[in-house]
Amino acid sequence: AGLHVRIDFPENIPALPLDGMARHQLALGVREALSNIVRHARATEAILSLAIEDGSIIVGVADNGQGFNVEKAVNEGHGLANLRERFEQMGGRFECASAPGAGAKIQFRLAVAGRSGQGGDENEH
Repeated sequence: AGLHVRIDFPENIPALPLDGMARHQLALGVREALSNIVRHARATEAILSLAIEDGSIIVGVADNGQGFNVEKAVNEGHGLANLRERFEQMGGRFECASAPGAGAKIQFRLAVAGRSGQGGDENEH
């Protein structure tokens, strides 16, 4: 048994101007998603993907596990709601798609600084 992890990254990844907070939140989000696969999904395969589209970096985590009811998970737990809130606070998007018996797919999307018309040097507290 065990979990097979497939990495689906482009062959050539350009240097992307992501600030430290964006990198940190992406890393935390991916770690949380992978941890949830190991702890809850009963999956045999996970896919970690990266794409650059329309001035955004898109990181995906998907599995072929048992899936879950997304609405119920958001309302009863804190993990998915916290991920969504953190990405929205940075001007990004967090999406989760799943259904019982159908695996899960999580996507983190952040605009790349200098490519979306948004500044990135202002600190908001």
